Amino acid sequence: MEQKFEPICERKLIEIENGSKKKAVTVRLGRPKKLQKDEWICTFQISGLEDSRVQHAYGTDGFQSLIMALEGIRVALEKSGKNFLWEGGEKGDTGFPRFVPMFFGLEFSQRIGHLIDQEVNQFSTKAQQSGPSKELG
Repeated sequence: MEQKFEPICERKLIEIENGSKKKAVTVRLGRPKKLQKDEWICTFQISGLEDSRVQHAYGTDGFQSLIMALEGIRVALEKSGKNFLWEGGEKGDTGFPRFVPMFFGLEFSQRIGHLIDQEVNQFSTKAQQSGPSKELG
């Protein structure tokens, strides 16, 4: 028997087409739940896209299932091919970041993390040198 989907949080997105607001899309995230030893599930739903069914992400613990659900949301929004806007973001930003894949092993994850850190440091240095009133690019 499937349990009722009870979201713990939601985010409202606005689909943007040709520079104007088209329609609302709502992303909902459920609480991670333990199914059995070393198996957790985290449910999510994206209403307003073609497929509004409740979807499931799995992991070996609650955190992994939560991260996989967030990644599932990001991928579904990206695959839709649509542009979105959310309160607090800029056009094209859904607010669901890409996670560094861990299934390729620790060395790979650390190398990607190091590259991200380098880019953040370069951007930060550039921002400090430009001052608060100049655009970065």
